[in-house]
Amino acid sequence: EAIRIIGSGRSCGSTTSDGNCLSIISLPESILRFVGGYLPNSSRAIMASALSRSACFESDTLDFSDIGRDLASELTDSDISSILVSIDAVNTLKVLKLIGCENITGVGLDPLRGSTIFEQIDLSTSEKGPAMNGEDLFSPHFPWGISLSEDAVIPILDSIIAEKDRALRHVQFPLAWRQKKCEIIASFLERYNLAITRLTCAKCSACRCGCETCREEFRIMNTSSKTWEWGLQNFTCYDCLIYFCEECEEDFCEWCQKKFCESCCPTQYCEHCGKTSCNDCHQIFS
Repeated sequence: EAIRIIGSGRSCGSTTSDGNCLSIISLPESILRFVGGYLPNSSRAIMASALSRSACFESDTLDFSDIGRDLASELTDSDISSILVSIDAVNTLKVLKLIGCENITGVGLDPLRGSTIFEQIDLSTSEKGPAMNGEDLFSPHFPWGISLSEDAVIPILDSIIAEKDRALRHVQFPLAWRQKKCEIIASFLERYNLAITRLTCAKCSACRCGCETCREEFRIMNTSSKTWEWGLQNFTCYDCLIYFCEECEEDFCEWCQKKFCESCCPTQYCEHCGKTSCNDCHQIFS
């Protein structure tokens, strides 16, 4: 609310000697960049939206987990849309992680339509995953409540992969969507796989195994409806987005359901629960 007040143009309550109001809105860009340097990226983006000054945000990555659940869960679709417009996301943003944004339906992502530089989106709005195995993940007793709407988000993703020069290479779906296995997601998985294999040479970055010999079997998104892995992205490191083959695919976090290359995030095995976890999940669940 304080940020919205600052950006609303209301009087700040202080004046100069000649009677002019002092306002953060009128600060030069160099000062805004200096102040923004002390804030996490998502806070800078919120500041850019509140002040309508894009200079507050100078990054290609927006991860709302860095402001914490309390604030992220208060953001609305209107807030997200305003932020994306303020930072010119369609032309500047490569990575968007909506972790903690539990109050949005996804219509606020519309400013990303048709982006040709957007590479990754994490739609898992909850920052904690359940204790995941085949039974836990699809248990009818799990609280599957989620505001994010497939009908709002999928058309936006479709507009991105429809671009000839598309850059999208990683999508992390919410657990609730994967549990429902609705037709709109199933259809998108097929379109996404087709778009990725047409555009990308999915050569393993570890063993340099070429993709031409296995292109027919290479499916970035798991579309096997009989497994709990349905809707998970294969062969891609969540952090650096490099591709790797099945033989080199080693590090998988059983809590957040994300895959990593060994260089980015070696997983840790817990003898107590019998699960492997990435660094972030290890801190949460250990």
